[in-house]
Amino acid sequence: MKKAIFILCGLLLIGSLTGCMAEGNGSSSHIPSSGSSQPEGIHIPEGALRVDSLGIAMVLPQSMAEQVGSTLLTSAAGDCVRSEVQIYGQLFLLYQSQEVYDRLMELSRLGQELSNEEYAVMSKQVKRVCAVTSLHGPSLDEFLTGNDDLSAVTGFENNESLGSVGDYRFYFSWDNEDSSSLSESSLKQYREILSLLPQVQEQVICYLPTVSSQG
Repeated sequence: MKKAIFILCGLLLIGSLTGCMAEGNGSSSHIPSSGSSQPEGIHIPEGALRVDSLGIAMVLPQSMAEQVGSTLLTSAAGDCVRSEVQIYGQLFLLYQSQEVYDRLMELSRLGQELSNEEYAVMSKQVKRVCAVTSLHGPSLDEFLTGNDDLSAVTGFENNESLGSVGDYRFYFSWDNEDSSSLSESSLKQYREILSLLPQVQEQVICYLPTVSSQG
């Protein structure tokens, strides 16, 4: 019960960050590995963050995987259109400070709600870590003929191609360090997570989505 309350609070905090949340697309603050069959020719390790509708699986280093559900949150967004490029969806990884997590757990134990004033303070301690974005290739190609700035498309400062599957193009995206509103101990934890992003990027698995958001 406490975990369920925490997840709801976590979603409240990150809702304004993720944007374009797909109402019927199974958005969650913790996305476990899917119980469905493996995509043809693709092996997805047990415990990977997996969204078959987007064709994305994210394998986290053990030290990060252990923090999912506490200081690390995951969320899936889908069916977004930004600029002229169709975005099938994004798989997000977000960080919330230990102070935020402890406070949310305290509120759940006390059966109390988060005030608007406290929400304003705590939401500043939630940082976007990275995302994997699934894009429509033809619309992306058309966009890139006159503009090579993908930040306007993915919403992240840094974007690197992960390759393509059919008409689907996949990008790994992350923001530069944002240390505002973090305590010294939380900043150290946040930087440790950011230092592992190259490992996360290397282990992202992209495959043909089971359901296209364009339907």
